[in-house]
Amino acid sequence: SEEMINNSVDKIVPKGFLSAHKKGLARLDEGGHEKLMGQTVELLALNKSGKEFPIELSLSNWEAGNKKFYTGIIRDITEIKSSRESLIKLSKAVDQSPSVIAITDLEGSLEYVNPKFTELTGYSSEEVIGRSSNLLKSGEFEPSQYEDLWEAVKSGKEWRGVFHNKKKDGSLFWESASISPIYSDDGIIT
Repeated sequence: SEEMINNSVDKIVPKGFLSAHKKGLARLDEGGHEKLMGQTVELLALNKSGKEFPIELSLSNWEAGNKKFYTGIIRDITEIKSSRESLIKLSKAVDQSPSVIAITDLEGSLEYVNPKFTELTGYSSEEVIGRSSNLLKSGEFEPSQYEDLWEAVKSGKEWRGVFHNKKKDGSLFWESASISPIYSDDGIIT
């Protein structure tokens, strides 16, 4: 803070944004309205070494006596952006997987299916989300085998096996499956 007090905020504005920043300040000095005032936006800033990093900026203005003041609240969002990018990458990997990926709740209702599921079964995600995964049952799997599957998953174990499932058009297909639990942050199987 000692290095910034009585210094221009230009020190932390990247060169590519400096012109727009100065125009905005000039508009404010002339009594105009800055379009970013009262909003929160994502921008880039410079750190002490001159490296750009992502920030969230909230701007407001106020007056005291005859003086105008501006408040800028800056939050470093480097970790948030990195997490967001990781989630996007993971999401794309699941969506583009050459394997069927389906997520159910603990009762077996489908919450997510990837495009490979649609390609293999003929069901669109809209047709199956919220429905029981039983819609793929061909009737050839013993009920006790399903009980073993759910007992393993609900106890935190992975289940591996083979299904002879039924597509939307009624035709049958063999599927080698690996079914495992997903845990919440607090360790509960979801």
